[in-house]
Amino acid sequence: MEGVGGDGPSTAAAALNQRRNEVSKLFQYYLDKSTPHALYRWIGNFCFDPELEPTDGPSLPTKGSDEFKPFIRRLPEFKFWYAITKAFCIAFVMTFFSMFDVPTYKGKKPASSAGSPRAD
Repeated sequence: MEGVGGDGPSTAAAALNQRRNEVSKLFQYYLDKSTPHALYRWIGNFCFDPELEPTDGPSLPTKGSDEFKPFIRRLPEFKFWYAITKAFCIAFVMTFFSMFDVPTYKGKKPASSAGSPRAD
């Protein structure tokens, strides 16, 4: 009777592993299809960003007298886009689960007056 039901967990694990591989291949397929379309990828990425409102923060130089520091690319554009999109998707999904909420600060507990030698 030891062999009865013994294949259940290994079959379920194999099916889960196969499904994960299928999803991974499908994801990679669409990722490969999106690689040559840099403009559309970035447009799609910025459509989800609610903080694209103009700010009074730092900006690019607009006058000839402004200091210019050239940007040296060390990370390919596609890898950068992929990392940003993946981080956004993970953070978006995490907002639906309370276990990822940041605990709020409640302050110090008041000292109990029972232990105080002074009686008012």
